[in-house]
Amino acid sequence: MWSAGKRIGFLTLDAVAGRKLWPDDIELSRTAGEILANAIERQRSESEREMLETRLHQAQRLESIGTLAGGIAHEFNNILGAIFGYAELALATVGKGSRARRHLQGILTAGERAQAVINKVLAFSRRSERRAGLISAASVVTETVGLLRASLPATITIETTVDGRDDAVIADPTELQQVVMNLCTNGAHAMKNHGTLHVRLDTVGIDEGLALSHGSLAAGRYVRLAVTDTGSGIDAATLERIFEPFFTTKAVGRGTGLGLSTVHGIVTQYGGALNVESRLGEGSTFQAYFPRAGEIDVELQDRRTPRVRRGRGETVLIVDDEATLVPLAEEMLAALGYEAVGFDQSATALEAFRAAPDRFDLVLTDDIMPDMTGTELAGALHEIRPNLPVILMTGGGRPIGSHRLQAAGIREVVRKPLLSATMADALARHLLPQGGSAERNRDSPVAGG
Repeated sequence: MWSAGKRIGFLTLDAVAGRKLWPDDIELSRTAGEILANAIERQRSESEREMLETRLHQAQRLESIGTLAGGIAHEFNNILGAIFGYAELALATVGKGSRARRHLQGILTAGERAQAVINKVLAFSRRSERRAGLISAASVVTETVGLLRASLPATITIETTVDGRDDAVIADPTELQQVVMNLCTNGAHAMKNHGTLHVRLDTVGIDEGLALSHGSLAAGRYVRLAVTDTGSGIDAATLERIFEPFFTTKAVGRGTGLGLSTVHGIVTQYGGALNVESRLGEGSTFQAYFPRAGEIDVELQDRRTPRVRRGRGETVLIVDDEATLVPLAEEMLAALGYEAVGFDQSATALEAFRAAPDRFDLVLTDDIMPDMTGTELAGALHEIRPNLPVILMTGGGRPIGSHRLQAAGIREVVRKPLLSATMADALARHLLPQGGSAERNRDSPVAGG
């Protein structure tokens, strides 16, 4: 059978009984073949059309997810900005070693993890690559268990054993935290929120290839995370499917079936594997193996305090449509040694700049704002003072092309929410020379003033 000059199949006829009238049979075969070929071709075309429509719908959904993620990230980053800012200001007023200081540091740590999760949502929507680096597995596990103690019911006891504190793995700290969170949450659900969770981190050496329940490991040294619960255990049939996406034994509305599949994806992408040991009525142990990547001096890292470069009275124009963030930014910049002048409307800020364009040394503006975006405001300011440094703050919304940034005179784009150290570094890069002393960078003739 042929269609559009291509052979798509074979059709044969045979007589079961009686004489074979070949001329008639050949003509009949040709006619039947054409009919079948056309039918097959129509079916293929329909299947291809449906596949293309499905891909188009998927692309449209992903685009919608990206747009939605950008909007959600912008709003959440504004909220996190307030949490970070006020926590840092409060941290400067409490004594070292006090309970209040530990609580405030916990708030900042949790906020940083929340910010990293938002960044992961944005990275997924843009299909960008993960950013992995050399990290201390012990530090991430210890920190995550501390967060879990506050989120899990008091009826669950968490026991932690951490060996090899200096052992490092190559991973994204947020994803490693997600592994710990999901395994512990899964164990808590298995115990119906009553029982004991034991979290253990150690380093093991494997002399030859090892087959696990879900994956295999080559010879080498691995950092092993083990989470043991005292729940009801897992039967063999469930154990086979436990890491499948959307597979769950929970009632409708109680789980998505994505927790353990996410764990599987994270562990395997870093060259690790998973092993599950379980007996009905005796609980379960989930083991996640990560290739060991050397050592990190954790104590040295803990003692290392980043040097914050302070200003010397330079005037910074701040623009953010989130009215509650403007006085907070002014207070944070004042603590860093700058004089801050804030506005929550682009038009008002532009009017103030036109009235005294040589008053300001730098502009720090949000991007997504009503009436006039940060990029548009930067362009208007650039026309008045071409050499004015402008830093654009973004909550993770729409991407901006480099040509637009350059045309608007934007020197740098920073991601909200901003910690004091991040803000200090960004300002110092454009206001302070290498030596650390600040010099006024006034432009001579000022146009449009």
